[in-house]
Amino acid sequence: ISAHSSPQAQRSMLLDVLSLCRINNMDSTTFKKTVTSVVPGDVIACITHQSDFHRLAESYLQGAKMLVRHLGEDGLYRDVGILPICFMYRHFLELTFKQIIWDGRRLLGEDARIRELCVGSKAHELVPLWKIIEDIMTSVWPDEVLPAEALLMREVVNWFHEADGRSFNFRYPFDQQQQACLEGIRHINLTTLVSAMEVSDFFLSGVTGAISEYLSHHQSV
Repeated sequence: ISAHSSPQAQRSMLLDVLSLCRINNMDSTTFKKTVTSVVPGDVIACITHQSDFHRLAESYLQGAKMLVRHLGEDGLYRDVGILPICFMYRHFLELTFKQIIWDGRRLLGEDARIRELCVGSKAHELVPLWKIIEDIMTSVWPDEVLPAEALLMREVVNWFHEADGRSFNFRYPFDQQQQACLEGIRHINLTTLVSAMEVSDFFLSGVTGAISEYLSHHQSV
């Protein structure tokens, strides 16, 4: 409803909204009673209470993939969907990095420092997290050279860090100084981003799985 609309137009639009709510049988009482209830015939989603970062990371990755597929089918909404996609991809990386660091530190006999991963000014910055992962990989596989996939990961991390250093810019129109977020970016090549994230997912899955397997074996000995 526009602030410049006439009182009559505003009232008419409000009545239309209220009418739609009544058609859908939605009011405050119904919402409160049913929002976390299983109602026959309704679409219900299950919440899995997780004890690690990995499963939640996978949820964000799958959310991004579903939206990418939808935009591939309906290009009209590509500009609308790109920022949620970028946020979900970025958050997938952040959570996956934290899982690798958590497991990797324990594998190497270090304090996992889980609070450090979740709280603090740099808790959401990808570059410092990736640097820790490179150090962990070097310690776990000292005779191996970082593969091409890891070098691609560096570039992906650097791009996300420059675009959204602290997981803010993909979620808000402007920063705390009211400066426009993403001001230096005009276009995002979704084809390039999706391809890079597919490689990143494959590589990170291998690292996560290997370190998790090593840790499980180490704890069972």
